[in-house]
Amino acid sequence: PDYVVSVDASPLIEPYYDKEDVKEQDIILPLCASPTIKNKSPRTHWYMPSIDKVTDNIINKLTGLPIIQSYGTVTNTACTLAEYMGAKEIVLVGVTFGWPEGTPYEQMDWYNKLKETGASEELVMKAHKTIEHPVWKTKYISDPLFDIYRKGFYKWLESTNVKVINATGGGTVFH
Repeated sequence: PDYVVSVDASPLIEPYYDKEDVKEQDIILPLCASPTIKNKSPRTHWYMPSIDKVTDNIINKLTGLPIIQSYGTVTNTACTLAEYMGAKEIVLVGVTFGWPEGTPYEQMDWYNKLKETGASEELVMKAHKTIEHPVWKTKYISDPLFDIYRKGFYKWLESTNVKVINATGGGTVFH
C-alpha cells in the first residue's frame, strides 16, 4: 500500500505496524494513537478525527493538524482522505459492515455487550438483523455499531463526487 490508515488509538495495534510491507509506507494516525507507533515509519502523519465544526476549527488552529471525518471506521477515514487527496475513484475491498451469516453470536461484540447488561435474549436478538446483499445473495448479520458505521458511510457517499466501486462481493453495503 501507499498509505496505512488507522482510526484505532489502542497500543494493541502496534504489532501490525511491524510488518515489512508497512515499515516504509506513509502511516496516517489519529492524534490519540500511541506515540510508539510513530517510530514504525519515518513518514508518520497525524490527523484529528472530526468532532464538530466549532471544536474542529479550534483544534485545527491550535495544532495545525488536518481534521478528517472518520465516522468511526478506517474505511470511512480512508475514503475521506482519498477524496481530500483528489481521488476520482475508490474501489472497496473487504468492506462488509457485518458478520457473515453463520458466525456464532458469542463471537459478536455487541451480542456479548448487550448480554452483559442483563438484556433478554429476545431484546439482544432484535438488535441484530440479517441483511441479504441484493446482487451477491450473501447474508450478513448487522449489529447496532455496524448500523452506525454503514449510515456514516452512506452519509459520506451522499456528499461526495468520488465514484465508489464496491468490489467486496457481499456484505451490507450496496445501492
